Amino acid sequence: MSHPLGQSRFDFLGFEFRWDKDRKGQPRVLRRTSRKKLRNSLKQFTEWCKTTCREGLQDLFRELNAKLRGYYNYYGVNGNYDGLNQFYQEAMRILFKWLNRRSQRHSYNWTGFRDLLRDFQVEQPYIVGRPKTRLAARAV
Repeated sequence: MSHPLGQSRFDFLGFEFRWDKDRKGQPRVLRRTSRKKLRNSLKQFTEWCKTTCREGLQDLFRELNAKLRGYYNYYGVNGNYDGLNQFYQEAMRILFKWLNRRSQRHSYNWTGFRDLLRDFQVEQPYIVGRPKTRLAARAV
């Protein structure tokens, strides 16, 4: 659905803004993570894994959770859960790869890796806040 004023999509502050319909079918400006920013975030995460995966697991997962919380706090807006989940899934795939490079043998299979994530309570994707319109409507 294009907007009558012209361009229907644009990137700003790491988000792609686009006209679309919400769940009720009303036209709204929706936000999602910019593809360029998602790609760059995953590249930076890969570089972090290359340098950090040699550390102890406690330090590694403490830093990992801090990184994930920071990412979710910035990009965790309504309508962007798919972008958060995509980053999480790709980041865990990258982490799995680099943890298995710590020795000549594979350290983890996917089942063991999921157990490790659960044991260290790795942050799952979440939306940070409610839209302001709902908060304003509740106050009345």
